[in-house]
Amino acid sequence: MGLADLVKEIREDRAKLPGQRLFDHIRNRPPEIKPPMKPGDFFRISSLPYLCPREEVLAFQHDVVRMINYAPGLQITFDIGNLFHDLYRDQYFGPMGEWGGAWECKRCGWDTDKAGLSHAPVKGGHMAKLTTMPESCPDCGAVRPAPCLECGRMAMNVCGQCGAVRPGVDPESEIVAGGIITFKEWSVKDNKLCLKGHPDGWRIIPGEKPSIVDLKSHGSNGFVSRNSLREGHDVQVWSYQHCSNETDRTGEVYYMNKSPWGDHSAFIRTIAAPFDKRIFDYTVRKPLVSLQEGLDGGKMPDRICISDDTPKAKGCQLASVCF
Repeated sequence: MGLADLVKEIREDRAKLPGQRLFDHIRNRPPEIKPPMKPGDFFRISSLPYLCPREEVLAFQHDVVRMINYAPGLQITFDIGNLFHDLYRDQYFGPMGEWGGAWECKRCGWDTDKAGLSHAPVKGGHMAKLTTMPESCPDCGAVRPAPCLECGRMAMNVCGQCGAVRPGVDPESEIVAGGIITFKEWSVKDNKLCLKGHPDGWRIIPGEKPSIVDLKSHGSNGFVSRNSLREGHDVQVWSYQHCSNETDRTGEVYYMNKSPWGDHSAFIRTIAAPFDKRIFDYTVRKPLVSLQEGLDGGKMPDRICISDDTPKAKGCQLASVCF
């Protein structure tokens, strides 16, 4: 190998290093451990699209601890999606006054639930008491993100870009970073179905009833083709409605584009999800009842895979005892 070839190889390796190091770091993380469910355990709403009652009962009967490893690229995609949730709630729709639920101060611990301004819904009990994002924390004065009046950039009490002081703030006081006031997710549940989850929030529009919103993120290609609810997203938002006593309202799914290209319609798409009791009973209630009967009494749920050659069965760690 000549010197030119060696230099070329070094340059190519160096170009790969950041991404390679990142992927190696993610691969070296411990796998997600999924212990077997026990009688009385709650199932997560976000996992409903992947629920196989028979798999869960077999895992319980054979005491199988499942290990889940995500490919690095998929893990990063999930992480970016989670960040989009916080971005839209804490910096976009929250300050716009169009997001409802509960809020908390990361600086001192004050939150709207403790202050009696909001409270989580209870299945069979009270409805959710919603509040919009406070301008600032009543206890410590920490502020929510706001643009600098001088340069327009998102600022702290004192703008790090142009040095402008936020109105009404002592420039000698401690700088309070924007983003201290953040959305607080509630846990909602149905004790009979042993089902629980954390709604992403409620859309608040004056003159309209608040509606539960489930936030989902897409890449550009998926966003462009998304004109209807993706399979599984309907049962999630319906389950949040069910656990929050809001089946009389129309839930919504906001599809957020992770790589928008320009006009306002390219950033977020809203698709309505009217509650359908018949489909909910078949796709949520019936499988969960079957799951609890299997955990409690040993009744084996029906097999959902036609054969051990189906994609889901091939990736199932219980396939060997299922078929």
